[in-house]
Amino acid sequence: MNNLKIKIKIYIMYNYPYLLSFVISIKEFLGYSSLKQTKFKNKDYPKNISKKVQNGPFKGMIYDCENYWGNIYPKLLGSYESELHKIIESLIKINFDNIINVGSAEGYFSIGFALKSNVDEIIAVDPFRSSKKEINSLIIKNNITKKISFKFWTSSNRLSKWVKKKTLILMDCEGAEAGYLKNNSSTNFNKAHILCEIHDFSDHPNIGSDLIKRFNKTHRIEIIKQEKRQFHKYGTDENLSEKQKVILLDENRPKSNYWIFFEPILDR
Repeated sequence: MNNLKIKIKIYIMYNYPYLLSFVISIKEFLGYSSLKQTKFKNKDYPKNISKKVQNGPFKGMIYDCENYWGNIYPKLLGSYESELHKIIESLIKINFDNIINVGSAEGYFSIGFALKSNVDEIIAVDPFRSSKKEINSLIIKNNITKKISFKFWTSSNRLSKWVKKKTLILMDCEGAEAGYLKNNSSTNFNKAHILCEIHDFSDHPNIGSDLIKRFNKTHRIEIIKQEKRQFHKYGTDENLSEKQKVILLDENRPKSNYWIFFEPILDR
């Protein structure tokens, strides 16, 4: 029975990923699901961490959230997904027509790019209503005047229609990238910059290799592996215990996860 459930989930993920968004939205409405926050005991973390991002490409962004995905401290300290910082800094300098953030959660990348880049339009996509609430709150707190629209779902075709002459797609959607990113004659992804977190879990271990096969003729491909965090780089208090330092920078990311950056060949 479990094998059948896994097969059904994988089939939906590769072919109808938007159905998973509908399920999540319904579960949130019924009170069975929410943004997955990392909970700490009071003794495990310092209380006076600034609500502004302290390092990294989004330094200075106000990040005062009630609801958020995972551990908020790497985002506040600026160590979050530090493996991507150089790529993000280079993408900030590109004049994109729009940025599409699929799996936006509470808005770290949507708000960050709105603050730091010249893009005029950002589309944030996430099935959680609490995500929309937090993004709208951060728009006000950061005095953002650019257009940020919020969508609860997308599909491969819908996503493709949002792609313009110069578009950046940021994607983190727990495996559904396999269904959203279909690079064929009916989609426009061949001209988009795409930065995607890959979720190669035991029951679907080939998502990354599948995407590489789809895009290897239209994009330059860079695989980015996880790296160990260096505490001294992010201004962590030396008075903290080693346990506290580990907790502060722990993103709770499965070891099998990594990222792929797809840069369109036609862009050069």
